[in-house]
Amino acid sequence: MLLPDIDAELTVWDDDRAPWSEELLPVAELAYWLTHWPQSPKAGERDLALDSISADPG
Repeated sequence: MLLPDIDAELTVWDDDRAPWSEELLPVAELAYWLTHWPQSPKAGERDLALDSISADPG
C-alpha cells in the first residue's frame, strides 16, 4: 500500500476546550483506515487504532 505522506494538525474540540490535539497526524493514512476499518470482521468488537507506519517511535 502506497499512500502520500500528508501530515496535518487535527484537534478535537468540546465547546471551547480542546481535549485532544495532534500536530503531525498522517491524514492520508487515517483516511485509508477510516474507510477500511468498518468493513473488517471485528469492527463492532474493537475500536479503531491508528498504528501509523510514519509515526515516531514511542
